[in-house]
Parts: sequence; structure tokens; C-alpha cells
Amino acid sequence: MAPKYISRVNAIYAAQNFDVIKRIRAFDPHELKGQRAGEWALALTRRCRLIVIPSEDGETVTIKEVTKHYGG
Repeated sequence: MAPKYISRVNAIYAAQNFDVIKRIRAFDPHELKGQRAGEWALALTRRCRLIVIPSEDGETVTIKEVTKHYGG
């Protein structure tokens, strides 16, 4: 999982804005809902995801955590 984490972080760092990240299908980017509204998930593995919070203008991204998806 570490290589994919590093890959995602490097991609976020290199991207002009979060819209670029949202278009990378391999990351399976999707906006979360409910209590996690405003957060986005990027796939690391089938069961782990990187949770990020883009700024309103999409110019900066805060990495919040790595989670196991669906408790798997």
C-alpha cells in the first residue's frame, strides 16, 4: 500500500488543482456524503482509501487519513 500512497501524494502535489485529480480514473475519486460531506476518497487498494479535503477553490488539498473501506 505504501507505493500507492506515495503515488497519490505525489500526484496531488504535482496537480495544478483538485479538478485534475478528479479526472484520474485509476484513483477512483469520489465525493463522500453524510458526515463526510466535503471529503473525497481516492483508492489505494481494493480495501483502503485515502481521504482528502480539497479547499473550496480546489487549489490546495488536505490529506486527512487512510481508512479501510467498509471495514474490510
